Amino acid sequence: MSENETRKRLGQQLSRARRSRSWQLNQVARRTGRPNSRISEMENGATNSTVDMLADAGQALGMSLVFIPNDRLDEVLKLIGEPQVQPPVPTWPVASVFDDAFVDDSLEDEEEPSHARPK
Repeated sequence: MSENETRKRLGQQLSRARRSRSWQLNQVARRTGRPNSRISEMENGATNSTVDMLADAGQALGMSLVFIPNDRLDEVLKLIGEPQVQPPVPTWPVASVFDDAFVDDSLEDEEEPSHARPK
């Protein structure tokens, strides 16, 4: 799971927990000592929060931040009603027909024009 996906998943969990209690952002913010905007950023996965910030927000909402072994993740997600993690789509470079048809000569030494050489 990528960092962005992890932030979004954690943020969605925080948001659902807050909404299930019918709390406003400011109620979580007061309990954590963080500004409303920071709680919103965490819920939207828009910021890379520290473990302490995530743990504080979770604690305020009656949740714990824990590590789950990868081989048990699907089982735990199913248990808590979360969608399973989708395997990442490979992002390696795809070869192009142009790679074989053209030679990259941008690294070859270019000859200086004769008028640019000192005499």
